Amino acid sequence: MYTNGILLTSDILKRLQDTGLDEIRFDISANSYRLDKVEMAVGKIPQVTVEIPTVPEDADQLLAAMRELDRLGVNFLNLHQLRLTPHNRPQLAGRNYTYLHGPRVTVLESELAALRLLAVAVRERLRLAVNYCSYIYKFRYQTMAARRRSAAFINKPHESITATGLLRTLTVRAAAAELQNLVADFTSRGLPADLWQFNSAAATLHLAPQLLHHLDPRRHSLSVRYHAAALKPAITYHNSYREIELSSRRRLIVERTPLDTELAVAADKLPLFTGKIMPDDATPWPETSPGGNQPTDWEKIVASESFRAGLYEYY
Repeated sequence: MYTNGILLTSDILKRLQDTGLDEIRFDISANSYRLDKVEMAVGKIPQVTVEIPTVPEDADQLLAAMRELDRLGVNFLNLHQLRLTPHNRPQLAGRNYTYLHGPRVTVLESELAALRLLAVAVRERLRLAVNYCSYIYKFRYQTMAARRRSAAFINKPHESITATGLLRTLTVRAAAAELQNLVADFTSRGLPADLWQFNSAAATLHLAPQLLHHLDPRRHSLSVRYHAAALKPAITYHNSYREIELSSRRRLIVERTPLDTELAVAADKLPLFTGKIMPDDATPWPETSPGGNQPTDWEKIVASESFRAGLYEYY
């Protein structure tokens, strides 16, 4: 439950206990940073959290509140980075904030205030768990989760879903006879036929990741293409889609949008790529060092397969 807690009473708290509520989150910034309602919930609800935007002007109040939350035995303090939106622009425009480039417009001073609070929590060894929800992390992981949910409705059997939530399509190119030999080999091994899709006219073979170890880099060239799946309120007719019927009068559209052209997997990168896209490989992708303004295919592949660690690089 997420609430400002203003209307919380002991009777309501007892009813919440009886329903089995396992966590309650308070936005104390909506209540002048009062902690009396938070204190009421400690010991009554298993997890008590304070979740608030990090308002730079309120840094001193936030610091005092953080120390008091630790004393009260609150479980978590979640700090969010402020961002500029069409809805809050009139309120934020008059403040002397530094606005930053990125997927959305964010406030630098909000991030700095949150990082200073984290530093105090570490230095003072607070028992309170303090989390900073930087917008770039929210953007990365919420976008990933939304893509992954949609991708599950539209991916083909030979396709797979990346750690970033994208649909991954692998394509092998070679002479048609060579591809037919691969298909014959798959069939002779009793592999399920839906793990590949052979187009003799185009001399292409789409295949699932678990078949990559059958390729010979000397004879087969591999490319990969990524699509983002997303819910749409109506058919755009720009890309392939699937309709999901919710009722006789309402439906949703899941559409797949290509993010780039096919990207070539160089022969010397094939063993690394094959290992990295296996579901049981949890090691991080190697960092890439862009060599110019135009990223290479390998740099695009790494960016599609994995998230960069760390906060956003401001400029």
